[in-house]
Amino acid sequence: MMATSQTISEALLHSLFTHAPEGMILVNGDGVIEASNEASCQQTGYAAQALQQLPIYQLFPENPPASDVPFATYKLRQHDGTFVEVLVEVRPFAHKRHLLILHPPDEAVLARQKIAHLTDTIQTINDLALKLNALLIAENPVERIAHIIQEIPGVFGVSVSIYDSKTKELVIRQIAVPPAESGIIKRVNTIIGRSLLGMRIPVTAQMHQRLLHEQIATLGDLHEVTFGEVPKPISRIFHRTFHVDKMYGLSLIEGGELLGTIAIAMRRNAEPLTEEVRKMVGRICAMTLRRSRYEQELQGSEAKFRSYIEHAPLGIFVLGRNGRILETNPAGTQMLQYTLDELQTLTIADIADPTFLEQGLADFQTLLQIGQATGEYGLRTKDSNFLWAAIDAIKLTDERVIIFAQDITPRKQAEQSNQLKDELLHLTGDMGKIGAWQFDTETFEGTWTDEVARIHDVDPERETNTNFGLSFYKGEHRKKIEDAIQTLMENGTPYDLELQMTSAKGLLKWVRTVAIPIWENGKVVRVRGIFQDISDSKNAEEALRQQIALQHQLSQVAATVPGMICAYKLTPDGHASMPYASAALDDIYGLPLQAVVHDAGAIFEIMHRDDREAVLASIRQSAETMQPWYAEYRINHPVKGERWIEGLSMPHQEEDGSILWHGFVQDITPRKKAEKEQAELEAQLRQVQKMDSIGRLAGGIAHDFNNLLTVIQMYADLMHVQMKEDDPLRPKLGQIMHAGARASELTSQLLAFSRKQILKLAVIDLNKQIVELQKMLKRLIGEDIAISVSLTPDLWAIQADPGQMEQVILNLVVNARDAMPTGGQIAIETQNVYLDESLLSSQIEMPTGPCVLLAISDTGFGMDEATRQRIFEPFFTTKEPGNGTGLGLATVHGIVRQSGGSIFVYSEINQGTTFKIYLPASEEAVATIQKPRFELVSQVGTETILVVEDEDSVRTPVCATLEATGYTILAAPDGPTAVSLLAAHNEPIDLLLTDVVMPHMSGRELAEKLQQTWPELKVLFMSGYMDDAVVRHGILTAQVAFLPKPFSSNTLIQKVREILDE
Repeated sequence: MMATSQTISEALLHSLFTHAPEGMILVNGDGVIEASNEASCQQTGYAAQALQQLPIYQLFPENPPASDVPFATYKLRQHDGTFVEVLVEVRPFAHKRHLLILHPPDEAVLARQKIAHLTDTIQTINDLALKLNALLIAENPVERIAHIIQEIPGVFGVSVSIYDSKTKELVIRQIAVPPAESGIIKRVNTIIGRSLLGMRIPVTAQMHQRLLHEQIATLGDLHEVTFGEVPKPISRIFHRTFHVDKMYGLSLIEGGELLGTIAIAMRRNAEPLTEEVRKMVGRICAMTLRRSRYEQELQGSEAKFRSYIEHAPLGIFVLGRNGRILETNPAGTQMLQYTLDELQTLTIADIADPTFLEQGLADFQTLLQIGQATGEYGLRTKDSNFLWAAIDAIKLTDERVIIFAQDITPRKQAEQSNQLKDELLHLTGDMGKIGAWQFDTETFEGTWTDEVARIHDVDPERETNTNFGLSFYKGEHRKKIEDAIQTLMENGTPYDLELQMTSAKGLLKWVRTVAIPIWENGKVVRVRGIFQDISDSKNAEEALRQQIALQHQLSQVAATVPGMICAYKLTPDGHASMPYASAALDDIYGLPLQAVVHDAGAIFEIMHRDDREAVLASIRQSAETMQPWYAEYRINHPVKGERWIEGLSMPHQEEDGSILWHGFVQDITPRKKAEKEQAELEAQLRQVQKMDSIGRLAGGIAHDFNNLLTVIQMYADLMHVQMKEDDPLRPKLGQIMHAGARASELTSQLLAFSRKQILKLAVIDLNKQIVELQKMLKRLIGEDIAISVSLTPDLWAIQADPGQMEQVILNLVVNARDAMPTGGQIAIETQNVYLDESLLSSQIEMPTGPCVLLAISDTGFGMDEATRQRIFEPFFTTKEPGNGTGLGLATVHGIVRQSGGSIFVYSEINQGTTFKIYLPASEEAVATIQKPRFELVSQVGTETILVVEDEDSVRTPVCATLEATGYTILAAPDGPTAVSLLAAHNEPIDLLLTDVVMPHMSGRELAEKLQQTWPELKVLFMSGYMDDAVVRHGILTAQVAFLPKPFSSNTLIQKVREILDE
């Protein structure tokens, strides 16, 4: 075998030497010539046989060429004894040999370049020859062939295919790529949906002839290498991704027989493989495959045959006459996933797929009769997995059958995939109403698919031409298609047209026709294109246009309707959206359509937290009962603050199970505010009526009781005068007289509450009266309570009963003392105020004009709203039984009302209480007071103001007054809402106008929180408490502005402008 290898190598070298124009001499390590070419014989004058085994020093006796000197000039002694000067290039060669190249000295440069290339080629060939020659004794020559060629510099990858002469297919047996690119094969397999290794490529007769006659070829790409099995797009990705340039193809031919092919992928910019190298590689590989085949054919012994079976890539099964499996090879056990012992208990019927069982048994009987059978069958593995197998069966004896089985599942899957693609392509044409056509530009004869014929309503078998096709078009559409065809034939310009045609049945259809030219020899020889019925899409476009026009009309109508027209959708999985809403959406919710069209969650985010769950429950109930949906709820509008919303819609269930509501939504805040104000006024009226009724009752009782007391007191006085000093009944009579006096005081209080007591009116100075009472008040309240007095100089006089006013002050101070059992502070304050209809707090029976304000505040535990509503009722008390009559505040209320004034209370739990009494100034004082003008001041503002007030009755007129003056107003009912409102507004504001005492967050806390973001924010506090009470809330300092309630529109406007202009 080694001799054969050596012969092949020498023959190749001898061939190269023979064709080389330069003299070439191969010298071994002992300095003996092993080989020479004809050019060297001519230069030396020796015959080839004479040079063989001649020591090199006989040619260069003076100075033999040294192996370590690449180029040098030497004196060559020719056969006749004469010396000539030559340029010798020394190149190292395999096995310690050297190649001497002889040049004339004047051609040294050119020769050096040529010889260097030739020597590299010879060296490459020699190295490859040695490696490939070793394949003749290798166990797996195909794998070694691939890896040896892949190691050639510049080679990216190699595939070796074996030609199956029976199936006329090339089977890819081995693929080699660099280790770093080992994942490429899997990636390509994934992309093309099949395995490259084992791929069977059908070889047509034409392809077979080409492979025989074109033994070496330069191919375009992977698509061409695989004869179209790898699609062009995948091929382009492969070449671009892995920088592959050339593809070489080698036909492995021996004795005129095609044994296989080798495909070599070259890296981009790599040195190309010379034709000599490729021929040598193809020759040795063909010899290797032939020798491998000879070796297999010569294995006649049982041991060799079993070895073949053991290592065969095919499943080989030996069966008995009854179909029982007797023997198999590892490939067979691996294919079916059984062990050999398990298989030997089965028959062919046990491994056949049930759908192939009947045919398989019939073919097995035919095999027993005629001796051979082939076919493709479905088998089942141990895990019941289905696989396709190509079966070649031969009857060895009457009792033995051998079956060769190859797993062709990938190929069948690919075929099925291709078949499915064809079916899908036909289905696409049918469903998409699209077909293809072609006509010849010389004969104008045409061909079209069945779908094109169907669109024209003609028989698919009917012959067609361009004139026939054009006959279906009329008018401008006929001219368009004729002009397009003419331009395409003259200039090769493709066209894409949408035209109207009349079919053979007289149906008017819209079609799309697209065409491209087919060029040959510089001219258009055929026109090819697609044809599609687009009538449905055209009709849909028209319907859509009409729908858009209708929606435009509806939008115009919706713009004139109060509120917002909308659609609300709820899918079965609970997702909510608003697919349609009129332009009023932004005004009502402060949201753009794109914020809710796909997800209506934004609406629920701004919905008041106390109303959200009730609204969601009403939506669910409407969806379950399919009854109309109606709800009233509050939202926090990003600009307008809290708003009341009303919604009404009708539900409809769609095919996918979704519920779609159509209806309208409107802002009912003005109506709700009016309803609330009306309810508050009605409640106040009921309270007044209630107090009046109680007063009438109390007055009647006091009147009758006074009559009785008069009798009792008069007779008691008579008895007291007539009774002796030492009469034992005299002390008891004294008790009766004392009780009568106390009862008289009680009736006096009842009459004061009922406003029927007789007042001793006088013009009094309230400041003076407070100063005179101050010492007594300090003794009355004790040392643990501080009292502060703030009296306005030049306080207007009032007309009232001095004694009754003294009782009012005493009762309120005592009441304040009782509210502070652990100590605190009482503040007494007087002011001159002018009240008129522009007063911003809506009250009933409130005096107007010049008034004196008396305010008494405490820092006690305060009271809740329910208690505040009842404090002026007779006999109502929060004190322990026995500690109060419940007539104190009722008496105060009666005295104030009988004096023509009004009393108001401001209180919250743990925040203290303030009583404000407004008493009209006396007639003498009024005569000296100039009535102020109450027209709105002309000051105009453009700033932005945030108004925060928990009372709607105060917040609404404040906002209206400031908006009328030109300010931009943001309104909120409490601190947290104000913070959220400003976060959505996302722009700075100029002034915060806030109440001091509010639920959830006080005015001071709100101001501090906002000033963290806007340190320059100006703040104006307003409160029903007096200044001293506000001081206790930590509000009043020299730098903070305060506006006490109640206040007029002018007072508000002037104070706001004053703060903004600071």
